[in-house]
Amino acid sequence: MALNYLDSAESSVLLKTRRYRVCGIVQGVGFRPFVHRLALKYGTGGWVLNDSEGVLLELQAPEQAISGFIDELVSRPPPLARIIDMREVARDTPAPRYEDFEIRKSVDLAYMDTIIPPDANVCEDCLHEMHDPADRRYRYAFINCTHCGPRYSIIHGMPYDRAQSTMRAFTMCPACKGEYDDIDDRRYHAQPNACPDCGPHLQLTDRNGLPVETSDVVSHAIARLREGAIVAIKSLGGFHLVVDARNETAVRELRRRKRRDAKPFAVMVADCQAAARWAFVNVHERALLESPQRPIVLLRKRPETLPDAIAPCNPNLGVTLPSTPLQHMLLEDPAPAGAGHDER
Repeated sequence: MALNYLDSAESSVLLKTRRYRVCGIVQGVGFRPFVHRLALKYGTGGWVLNDSEGVLLELQAPEQAISGFIDELVSRPPPLARIIDMREVARDTPAPRYEDFEIRKSVDLAYMDTIIPPDANVCEDCLHEMHDPADRRYRYAFINCTHCGPRYSIIHGMPYDRAQSTMRAFTMCPACKGEYDDIDDRRYHAQPNACPDCGPHLQLTDRNGLPVETSDVVSHAIARLREGAIVAIKSLGGFHLVVDARNETAVRELRRRKRRDAKPFAVMVADCQAAARWAFVNVHERALLESPQRPIVLLRKRPETLPDAIAPCNPNLGVTLPSTPLQHMLLEDPAPAGAGHDER
């Protein structure tokens, strides 16, 4: 609920105007929508925008409201944001009277001094929608929101806006645009926002680059992996060369083609419960596996489980969990566990 500091004529004499510069990971992480919601909560007028230095915002409200706003902004930023520096900056013109708060158009300065946001692991809310048959993004491999999804891999330039990303080729449909414009929606100002009606789609090709006709790309790929095929999966930032980790013949064939005699392959599994079937997982290792960065974690092998050809003569197994919607879908099948090489 807004505190309505700006509604009273008597309070106008108490209004202060402050401008702040925020630096760090503050673009592509839902920072401007978060600032807008705080403005409604504290009843502040003004604006916020992205530029080549980070985020610039101007607040107009009684001192107490501005202090509460800034305290919450610093102590409870969006999940993917990292504030490195926040300072008040001087204004170069007299302050007008703001009647509301707005997200202004980004400003491209002559130089860049801000951090490009990293790609983010798909969030639980998006996974829930992706697995819900009643949701319009059911089994959509490019689902995302302000809390997750591609950032670094799709950016052409900063400040971060859809027009400066690979998503500029896709025009949002009315439903997606409605989410993008709705301050109460999780996808408010989510730059990569898309759905099956307006966004990118999966495509499957053979080794010669010719399209493979199939009604379900994911199911077809899983079936081929079960048969021992090697599948190249385009992921964020590069390709994964994938085989069924339990198929020793397929693992050895991947080694032969890559001329990689002994260097270990990593194994991707659906969750920590699956990882525990192939390796020993302690509390610290589980926390690393489930962290947003989704690293490859070295775990001690369980004896006589997966083929030794994955990591020959090595007591450890490199294990990672899925981070993209497509990876989650490929691991829905309880049969294969993916082993492979990351081509960047």
